Amino acid sequence: QSQCPSSPAIREVTTVRKLISALSVLVLSVLCLVPAVSGAEKLSQTHPDSGHMAVVDDGAGLLDSDELSAVMDEVLSVAEYCDAGFVTYSGFSSSSVLTKARDWGLSTFSGQDFTVFMIDMNTRRLGIFSGGWVYREINTGKANTITDNIYRYASRGDYASCAEEAFREMAEVLRGNRIN
Repeated sequence: QSQCPSSPAIREVTTVRKLISALSVLVLSVLCLVPAVSGAEKLSQTHPDSGHMAVVDDGAGLLDSDELSAVMDEVLSVAEYCDAGFVTYSGFSSSSVLTKARDWGLSTFSGQDFTVFMIDMNTRRLGIFSGGWVYREINTGKANTITDNIYRYASRGDYASCAEEAFREMAEVLRGNRIN
């Protein structure tokens, strides 16, 4: 059995192919990570007077930076009364939007007195969960009224206005005012 002698040109072509292959794998790996990182952002602030937390967790990447700030302003208006959070979710889960909102709130805030508004992009549902004394004010009926009032924004893809209006209405309820 005879072997072809390996020429420098063949070794060079083989080396170039290996480099191209390695670079391709590297580029594809980086590109696969970019969508998971870009767009998803989490902000948190403490209300200056009440000390309650306000958190905006845009895990689904629905908001730009200006929208995140505008939503945070409205979440802070609710944080005057209790811990408050806005979260977007796009992963797969068999849990309901309210279960996910409750679990997120319990893992995010140290106390039981909080309210969370969630947009679940996986199920295309909106949900408000309130815990502790906050539930006496933002109960199931009021939460349903608020989500009914804001659904039109979400159906148009205007998630920032949807969240802002949700927190404006929650703040009105916590101030003792009626919402329709």
